[in-house]
Amino acid sequence: MMQRHKMVIIKILFLYFFQFFGVSNSTVTPVWSENNVPPNVAEQLSKVGINSVANWSRSRSNRDRDIRQIFNDGFGHFTYIIAFDNFFDSTCRTYTSKCFHLDRLKLKFKSVKQQMNNILKDHPKAVFVISLKPSYSIFYKSADGKNQTYWHKAFESNKEAREEFYNIWTEISKSLEDVSSNNLVFNVLNEPEFENYQGWSFNVRGVWEEWATKIVDRIRDVSPKRTIIIEGIYKSGYARGNSKESNGMDFGKRKYSGPSSLITPIKRSNIIYGFHFYDPVGWAHQSSPGYDNGRFRQYSGVPLPSMSRLKSDLYELVEYADDYNVPTIMSEIGVFGICDNKGPNPKDRATYAATAYDTLVKNGVGITWWALEDPSSPYARTDGNCWDKSHKELIPEKHIFEALRLKDSTHRLKFKEKNHVNWNGNSILELRGNFGKFRKPSHDNSYGYKFTKRNVVASPPGEYIEIFQIKSRDCEASDLYTDCDEDSERVGLKEKNKFYKNESEYWYGWSLYFPDKYLVISPAYTVHSRFKSEDLRWDFGTGSKEKDYRLVVKFDNGKKINQSLIESKNLRAKWHKVEVNAKWSDTNQGFFKVWVNGIQKVDYSGPTMNNNSMNFRYGIARYKLARFENKFKKNTPAQKVYFSNVKRSDTRKGLSPQ
Repeated sequence: MMQRHKMVIIKILFLYFFQFFGVSNSTVTPVWSENNVPPNVAEQLSKVGINSVANWSRSRSNRDRDIRQIFNDGFGHFTYIIAFDNFFDSTCRTYTSKCFHLDRLKLKFKSVKQQMNNILKDHPKAVFVISLKPSYSIFYKSADGKNQTYWHKAFESNKEAREEFYNIWTEISKSLEDVSSNNLVFNVLNEPEFENYQGWSFNVRGVWEEWATKIVDRIRDVSPKRTIIIEGIYKSGYARGNSKESNGMDFGKRKYSGPSSLITPIKRSNIIYGFHFYDPVGWAHQSSPGYDNGRFRQYSGVPLPSMSRLKSDLYELVEYADDYNVPTIMSEIGVFGICDNKGPNPKDRATYAATAYDTLVKNGVGITWWALEDPSSPYARTDGNCWDKSHKELIPEKHIFEALRLKDSTHRLKFKEKNHVNWNGNSILELRGNFGKFRKPSHDNSYGYKFTKRNVVASPPGEYIEIFQIKSRDCEASDLYTDCDEDSERVGLKEKNKFYKNESEYWYGWSLYFPDKYLVISPAYTVHSRFKSEDLRWDFGTGSKEKDYRLVVKFDNGKKINQSLIESKNLRAKWHKVEVNAKWSDTNQGFFKVWVNGIQKVDYSGPTMNNNSMNFRYGIARYKLARFENKFKKNTPAQKVYFSNVKRSDTRKGLSPQ
């Protein structure tokens, strides 16, 4: 009793010290250092963080600009939820080495590492968490109606599947070995199941603790100082009630006795214990058409239930940390936001979040909000498209930001962009000849694209200048595709219309300027302008084996064009005028002619497109980046180019500046 009393006094003194001299908007209790957690990890995981499900699919990833804004907005840590079953054959249900693809794992974590390193240049104290979770595509309904996954079933029943999961963590550890232990944490498994476990032991918790220890040891064989999060069995929902006994709007009877019924500390240091909280589950998911088969769809604006129960359930994590003297984190917590005037009352939602902050963060237990792209996001949902999880502008939701003590940085970012004309406005469309509209870059960061009438470089030939700049890890992304997973990066504009009439003829023109500091990234390569027709590409760019500006085309029949247009020694610090006369045809009636600075460089006759499909794009697109990184052992350097007088016309004369 005396020992417990001394510990409480020590912690009170420690909290007093940090209140006046220590960490901002978090409380780092002594338990973190006593368990050998690195100081920066302790500080950032004691704050509010956010989960992201962008990588919880086969072909998506996060945008750099979103993560930068998240840290600008005051979040302490960022958790990548990564669908690791994507490293196996899609039809695999054994999840053993026979259907595992190491190359997929390496590609994914190469991309993630590049992104983390890129963000750390601007936010050196940022902490990232890698959390593995089976993708939604392998979920199924068990006989009792519960959501299960084929991977969990294999993991809990098959030693070979478990061994392969241990191997996955070994390979991830190797891929990320050189990322500092001050900035990177591993969560071994998001929401361990075991609800249908039929193994050899009745002590299900003990079984998971034994297997989790093996994972920890595999990681520590590679990275001895890596901080690791372990969540508890039964999805780590220690306070979960039995919503089947009620409408889910009240707390109701608990299914489990508390956090220690799901996991107790293992005999390893630098371990954090993670738990989830979505209670009352129906209240937190009001208006959802899909959660629990839509049981809570008809509910909206239901008042917040018992505050005393909410506080006491949350406080059990503080007691768990005190009782076992280990650091803990609420690695998932969230409540749906309002959309189309449906969902919980925003003020009640904010009260819920503020209670979590006051009960947990102020007592040294960090929280990781679920999730950036989810209906529970702390950023505003889109009315009319409430269930869209694609990338969108991050607009802080006022009440929830105040409750979680976050700051809205977007007003500063928007202020920086005010000096630039809207690229899709009439002012620029009128200057593009008979081109139609163009699509803007999906990441659209503050430096990637600018349109200005200011004379930022000597004597531009047109009335405006378009400035493109790219840095390592600037990737175009959509719901189905991301450049970062394909060894490429880009920022650019592309023509919205992609269908041209067969035998149609146009003149195209642009002027471009390479600054003195422009670096060619051979043996990788950069494309600055492209005419694309399915698999047929007319590429104007630099790199690969040569360092000059070239036109490169590869045809289906094996023929190719590889023509120098501007020599490297004449490339920089001057404007170059490019003119193209093309007849788009899938027959030998087509042609493609190129003039550079008034001198004809290309005179091709033959097929020029496929299936009436063709569009033009320009900016900076970089490919085969691994060639450069493997040769020089560093990321690709930044590149910047200037365009002016980009036009399409029916005549050559129509390309002249207005």
